[in-house]
Amino acid sequence: MKQMLRYSFLLIFPVNIFLCVYAQSAGITYSTNRLKEMAEQLDLSGIERLSPGAYHSYTFQSHPVTVRVNQWQEVEHIGFWLFTNDNIRWQNPSPVYDFLERYFLELRLPSGSNPVVRLFVDKVYISGDIDVIFSFDGTETFQESYIHSKLYEVSWTRMGKELLSVSFDMDYQLLSGCNILELENNLLRNIQRYEPDDKKVETSQPTDNFDTSDDYFTDRGDSYLIDLIRNDLYYVKEGDGYMLIHDSLKINQSIANMMLSPHVSGNFDLNLTFDKYGYKEEKIKIKLKQWIEYCLSEGCTAYFGIKSKDATSLKGTVFMVNKKRGYNHILSIDVPYRIIGKQEGGIDARLYAYIPMHNVSDKYFQ
Repeated sequence: MKQMLRYSFLLIFPVNIFLCVYAQSAGITYSTNRLKEMAEQLDLSGIERLSPGAYHSYTFQSHPVTVRVNQWQEVEHIGFWLFTNDNIRWQNPSPVYDFLERYFLELRLPSGSNPVVRLFVDKVYISGDIDVIFSFDGTETFQESYIHSKLYEVSWTRMGKELLSVSFDMDYQLLSGCNILELENNLLRNIQRYEPDDKKVETSQPTDNFDTSDDYFTDRGDSYLIDLIRNDLYYVKEGDGYMLIHDSLKINQSIANMMLSPHVSGNFDLNLTFDKYGYKEEKIKIKLKQWIEYCLSEGCTAYFGIKSKDATSLKGTVFMVNKKRGYNHILSIDVPYRIIGKQEGGIDARLYAYIPMHNVSDKYFQ
């Protein structure tokens, strides 16, 4: 994998790379360095005492500011409160809500570059009077679209009249306010503290996509890049339902299920080598289920392809594709056959994280 392909858009403004930043207030932490820098310029009285949740009582220049604290007592969002109807976040989850709220507030903060220069550098294009955001009251209609996995276009209208439109690159460094170094460190932090759901192995009922072979059923999914990279799942009939195959006599189907679904029975570890920016590496061990569930919780769609097989193991590639955030996590895996029958054991893996979607081709599978 070529480092030049992976990191074609490091943000030009400097960001420190601590895993988690502590505020001067006792106890409170921030999920990104950018949020800490913003908080230092705002009057967020009492923030150190906030429990997890969303708060809308703060103001900046007489305009309402929203602050959100996550379950780890980290401030994970600060921005102008533009999306006063919370239903939109649940009905159509998207990274653009936090980005727009944070970015518009950043443009008003006294420190930093000139707003016109900042917009030019970040390739954020605005049509209309940006101050109209302070008239938003929930009666306007918000529309969002993304074009060829490269560009976001959003707009607000009221009574059929466009109030404001904004376009910007689908670049997760821009969306998150972090450079690649901080993103990588935060990913390590977030994966390692994520607790997978140890629910029972689930059964499934047949769908219109179920294909039948001689002795198993295929729930047809989609392909990615080429037809060999897919997210099909494989089942056997059991009682009134269907169970995911996990059988040493069906190697291909079993490993595909293991890589794509957190509901496969067994206790598997990922012996993970994280290929980081600057030709650095970091090694960690996590649960396979932990990896899959975390990526799915972030909005990724999983795809898997087999690269090669020999007498003892199968080599393949997992693509965790986040279409709304514009990145891939690519995981090269080497699965020894012996762990399938034992239903436990380690899988050697190498991770390439936050690859921009437009930089990914089938060459990553060769």
